[in-house]
Amino acid sequence: MLLCMLILFVDLTNINKNMDKYKNWYNNICKRGQTRVTDEYTERHHIVPESFYAIRKRKGPAGWLKGDSDDASNITHLTDREHELVHFLLTKIYKDNKQAYFKVLKAYEMRSVVNHNQVSNRHFSSRRLEGIRAERAKLQSDAMKGAGNPMYNKRHTDKAKETIRQKNTGNKLTKEQHARLVANTTGKKKPPITDEHRKKLSKNHKSTKPGFDGSHSNATKEKMRAKATGRKQSAETIKAKADAVRGSKREKKLCEHCNRLIAVNGYARFHGDKCKDKK
Repeated sequence: MLLCMLILFVDLTNINKNMDKYKNWYNNICKRGQTRVTDEYTERHHIVPESFYAIRKRKGPAGWLKGDSDDASNITHLTDREHELVHFLLTKIYKDNKQAYFKVLKAYEMRSVVNHNQVSNRHFSSRRLEGIRAERAKLQSDAMKGAGNPMYNKRHTDKAKETIRQKNTGNKLTKEQHARLVANTTGKKKPPITDEHRKKLSKNHKSTKPGFDGSHSNATKEKMRAKATGRKQSAETIKAKADAVRGSKREKKLCEHCNRLIAVNGYARFHGDKCKDKK
């Protein structure tokens, strides 16, 4: 009876008739797992996914179905390969049901997480899993955009900001974390800023305050000045900076107006079109 419920629920998703074969394969595998006796290693599987139920034992967002997901009629026992296959079939069956599709994609992806307390060895197609992960990540990204983001049109309170500040004060990257960051950025260059990117930057920096021209107010400038006044670098920081540049030569560029070789960091400020010898 429960299998019929599953087929009925699937039909509500307006899936193309070509998907009927996936439903038949899924139901046949699950039905066989409920009746056979085998000495092979098997795993417990919810025929109607547990994540679809409003009340569930595992952690995660509640679903929409009423009832008990652990009812005996909703449980089957499958071999490791069968278990992987039925989770993949679910991603085909619920392709056109956005709400269910994300849940079955996540379930399939989590199947690839190895639990060392289990006896089985996972058998996954790396190419298939890559596609599933990419699809799930895209759905999650789309769901978090605009009003779907829990912080949409919200700002942290002063109390929340202080809590975050205290939590992060004194935190330092480990050597391993620093090494990963260096490895991920070494030799990479940022792509040029596109016109679309410039428009987004401009939009994000515009204020809703009337007459705002983008400059800091006098009060803000005073806060910045007071915060920076008296600040000094430690002896270790000064030494580290000196050691980093000691023995290195700065790249130089020839100014076409004064015919002098100028360090590139000062060229744009005092030479080129700004050179005092420009005629």
